[in-house]
Amino acid sequence: MKRSWISTGLALALPLVAIFLFWDHRTGAARRARRQTESSARPVALPQQLTSDGQASLRSIIQSGNLSELRWPDFSDYHKHLQKFYESYGYSLPRIRGMQPTSQAKQVISVLLKAEEKGLAAEDYDGPRWGDRLAKFNPPLCNHPKQMRCDSMLR
Repeated sequence: MKRSWISTGLALALPLVAIFLFWDHRTGAARRARRQTESSARPVALPQQLTSDGQASLRSIIQSGNLSELRWPDFSDYHKHLQKFYESYGYSLPRIRGMQPTSQAKQVISVLLKAEEKGLAAEDYDGPRWGDRLAKFNPPLCNHPKQMRCDSMLR
């Protein structure tokens, strides 16, 4: 269960991180400054925190440069970028809040699902896998008086 959830989260997060890294690199300093000013005016939700076991699993996956759940599982070329990115967030999941993908993450997924409209193959962007990945963000409820989610990897 532990490896399964972190793998599921990473199967969603790693491709998104790679895309966000490239998009962020291409945007200008003025645009980043404007976003920072706008975001400082409203409360910021913290990235989804992982337990120490979850962080260890994330580090291990990043270090190996491979995640079998991805269409292209070898991401070793991006190892250093991903390590730097996740270090900057304290090895949390920055595109996930409250055990759900952020609206930004959902928008990127939507664009990836429509890749064929731009002459690209959606499969190259894990198109067929996104539905199952998103469904895993709604885990079954425990038999608990408060109906808490059954997940030991998140705080």
